[in-house]
Amino acid sequence: MGTYISLLRGINVGGHRKLPMAELRELAEALGWGDVRSYIQSGNLVFTHRAAKTEKLSRELTKAIEERFGFDVPVVTRTRGEWEKAIEANPFIERGDCDPGQLSIVFLSSNPQRDGLTKLEARDLRNDEFQLIGREIFLHCPDGAANARISITDFERALGASATARNLRTVGKLREMAAEL
Repeated sequence: MGTYISLLRGINVGGHRKLPMAELRELAEALGWGDVRSYIQSGNLVFTHRAAKTEKLSRELTKAIEERFGFDVPVVTRTRGEWEKAIEANPFIERGDCDPGQLSIVFLSSNPQRDGLTKLEARDLRNDEFQLIGREIFLHCPDGAANARISITDFERALGASATARNLRTVGKLREMAAEL
């Protein structure tokens, strides 16, 4: 059994696409996922599963949510090992001059179309900065996420992949939860 982390994009925000975590856990268990745990209301699941491809797990959950709740939710899934590598790869932590509260990781659903990266890099982001490494975008917003000059939608359009972001606090908590399984 492997340990996985699935992230849902854009649920329970502003009263839209409501998805209670208890029902989400039940849905994941009905798919055969084990030891299912959720963290906060934004759609974070940690679970165990027989060896499976992360893309397949994401598709299964997206389909099940649409069938049960009637709306499409992009899901991004990583193995525990991939999660650890993403945390270790964060270039802003290594730099040492960034407040961890101003850092997020944007998780992409698939390999990015790198030709769109040039357009993003040419934008005036003021103090914001990002780096794409593999299927993760490391985002530093020193003026706060609410004042960011780039959005998840911008990344999705430019890179041709669904995406969802989590701040480092949430990333760390999900890491702890995965280690417990």
